[in-house]
Amino acid sequence: MRAAVARRFAEHVRRRQPWLSKLCDHLLEPVVETLRHGVADMTPVAEAFPRDTIMRLLGLPWTDRELVSTLVADIFPTSEPLPGGEGDGAAAPSAGAEDMWS
Repeated sequence: MRAAVARRFAEHVRRRQPWLSKLCDHLLEPVVETLRHGVADMTPVAEAFPRDTIMRLLGLPWTDRELVSTLVADIFPTSEPLPGGEGDGAAAPSAGAEDMWS
């Protein structure tokens, strides 16, 4: 049963490859800009990519993004951002991301 489910899930993910590529581009764009000036904090990407991917695959609405973020942070706490203050890392992308949801 597990093999059959895994095979179907893999097909489901493969069909969404263009969307996943678009999500990667969206999340990494600010990181690339930040890297031109030094070190980039990958925490926003590390949090957003799996959350947004899982939400999309499960068919959860974009409007539940903050709720899912809170639940995931409570269950799986992440490491602290890089030292040096908020200005050192790339900000979590938000503007325009909802356009990708449809």
